[in-house]
Amino acid sequence: MTKRETMRTISDVADRAIAYLQSQGITQDKLSIVMDLDYVDEIIPLDFDVLLAFDDANFGHDIAGIYRHFDRQTKTMRDCFCPRSAKQEPRKPYAGTQFEADDEITADVTLVHIETGAQVDGRYTGASRYDIVAQAFKYLTGLEQWDDDQAYKVLAYDVSK
Repeated sequence: MTKRETMRTISDVADRAIAYLQSQGITQDKLSIVMDLDYVDEIIPLDFDVLLAFDDANFGHDIAGIYRHFDRQTKTMRDCFCPRSAKQEPRKPYAGTQFEADDEITADVTLVHIETGAQVDGRYTGASRYDIVAQAFKYLTGLEQWDDDQAYKVLAYDVSK
């Protein structure tokens, strides 16, 4: 897909996002949404065709999540948010750290379940920050996959190569 085609798709996503955000009582202009999506795509590669084709629930998850968790000042994603439309490829664990695609990342993670206060500390290895935090989440909750009803917070994340 060319950059021009990608920007057209991002524009279509932004049009749909405006309507979604307005339904949630949030007013956001198209240029801001387009810029946010373009920046997020640099740190977490997104599949915009998948995002555009999502049902309302998954589309809303990604758009609202980007709106809430993308920090425009630092150009980073806060709170380990990962859009469901993210391409399944290694991503930067956080802005400013470059790894080769074949590198594994090892990180010391402290994760706490907000409702129960249960906490887990451990060293995890994976292809991305998402993989590493998912391992800690699985250990903490005993669940095999993310559960959007589970409230958790990453207290510490120290990466080494």
